Amino acid sequence: MDLNQLLQKTQSSGNPDVFDVVLRTKMWEAEEEYRKRHSRPNSREAILEKYGAIWLADLGDPGPEKHLVEGFIAEGEPCYIYGARGTLKSYNALMIALGIASPDITHVFGHEVEKHGTVILYDAEMNPRRFNERTQALCRPLEIEVPKGPDYGLIYKNVVGRLPAEAYLELHEMIDALGAVAVVIDSWGYSTSSKPEDYDEQRADARRT
Repeated sequence: MDLNQLLQKTQSSGNPDVFDVVLRTKMWEAEEEYRKRHSRPNSREAILEKYGAIWLADLGDPGPEKHLVEGFIAEGEPCYIYGARGTLKSYNALMIALGIASPDITHVFGHEVEKHGTVILYDAEMNPRRFNERTQALCRPLEIEVPKGPDYGLIYKNVVGRLPAEAYLELHEMIDALGAVAVVIDSWGYSTSSKPEDYDEQRADARRT
């Protein structure tokens, strides 16, 4: 039944208000359908904006790569240290962190430190005493103090027993609040967001690769 037929029937029924109610309902349905259709992205640019994506070509010239440690540790990118147990992975990572955190250190493993700043040591395996002991052992022969300053230094955070999914939210807040330029996450399992009870499995995977 079209609207003309509906009008005739409501007029003959002696209740013409029914037609007004039905008409308003139909108009509302039409407006809703129009809104739904036109709220959908109708161009590739609108689709990209909706999903937070971009054209790679619009990025232009990337320019020179920025490093914390020249040719070694890129700024704003992850760096993983692989190796079997007992190969000084944690010591090497701590030495890199110390080099970035201390303005007294100019080179790490023969590479120039290009940017100093605050470094967070995110420990999921040991304890503050162990990290302090290792840091002191590295600073002693260099004849430097453990770095601590307004815009540089080493910050220690213990997350033993905490799940990565929970702790990483706090870590990002710490990075923003402290203006940290680097984070050292110890260990392999935690850096890959594994559960603490799965660390042995992650280590086995690392040894196989």
